[in-house]
Amino acid sequence: MIEYIREFICSKCPWLARQKKRVEEYNARVFEKVKKDWSGDEIELKELIWERWKKGEQIEDFNFVVFIDIAEDLDWICDDDKSKNKMPKGASARICEVMDAASLPCNSLPEAERMAYKKMLGSAIVSAFDGDLRKSGGLLRQALSYLRDRITERSRTWTLEAALIVGAALFLLGWWAFDKTSPATFGLLGAWISIVRKAGNRLTDSNAGWKLHWLEVLMRLLAGMVLGILGVKLFSCQLAPCLMQELCLSVSGCCVVAFASGLLDGLVPSMISRYVVKPLNLQGEEDETLRDNN
Repeated sequence: MIEYIREFICSKCPWLARQKKRVEEYNARVFEKVKKDWSGDEIELKELIWERWKKGEQIEDFNFVVFIDIAEDLDWICDDDKSKNKMPKGASARICEVMDAASLPCNSLPEAERMAYKKMLGSAIVSAFDGDLRKSGGLLRQALSYLRDRITERSRTWTLEAALIVGAALFLLGWWAFDKTSPATFGLLGAWISIVRKAGNRLTDSNAGWKLHWLEVLMRLLAGMVLGILGVKLFSCQLAPCLMQELCLSVSGCCVVAFASGLLDGLVPSMISRYVVKPLNLQGEEDETLRDNN
């Protein structure tokens, strides 16, 4: 959505359109040079992260290029077989770890955030080629932490959007179809408050898709309406203590009971998987773990 808005603004603003065209022309020249340097390999670049290129039959340091291709896959090429200095010790294992991280799903994120994640991983590969494994490991951890934060933020955004739109629709429907003080309406309000309150603490995975997020919110809101009705019925039945029965004799008491019952929407199990960060054991360093503070 943001990309479409940006395209529309650029089409209506000549200055932004010219600036975008200059950037595209500059990138095209850079990409053409990289393709010429690595003419033996068919590469299609979407983003160049780093290139080290020196001409000669027997060069001191090996050449390499790290880039993101048009399929948004992180890739790299090196020719250490033509140089005196080979790939640093431990670099190959570190690059394998980075490529494993690059395979983690992130298609639910906007393009800008996906590219930022791949650029961080590309910088980790560049540091590995330079022999700085400690810096490379730090960049890898930073990239994984960035991915975790963006994934959970995307999931929370979808949850809050669904709660706002679906909750408003059900509230207006209940307001029109039932009495204004209906237990279902106040049970819905209780469930809505519970969903919004929990959204900031849940580390759910946005790779589940927006449809599942919306479906879960809908089920929780409907559960809140049902719990509101059941709560009032339970408090007003003859088997309930006298204090509970007296509470439901007034309209305001019924509303309070229904609202409190709606807060129990957590009885409905979550359909979205929790985003789990696995321990990160880097080759050649002390084992460290990306821990979730929550």
